[in-house]
Amino acid sequence: MILNPIEAVCVYVVQPIIDLLAYLQNDVHYVAYLGGLAVLGMCLGLLFSIITVLWYRSLHPEEFAKVEKGE
Repeated sequence: MILNPIEAVCVYVVQPIIDLLAYLQNDVHYVAYLGGLAVLGMCLGLLFSIITVLWYRSLHPEEFAKVEKGE
């Protein structure tokens, strides 16, 4: 059976991250868990900021077009 895209992302991307954070919290140390959350937050923030900038630039191309000086 073929997974739909949402299931594929949840099963192969999100679930391992959640499992790693649960392992860090329960078996390693709480500070390692907080560090993992911080790294995850920074990575997601960077990813979403890049997506936002690309989205904004695609909606407003006239603001980023090169302006030629007329004499």
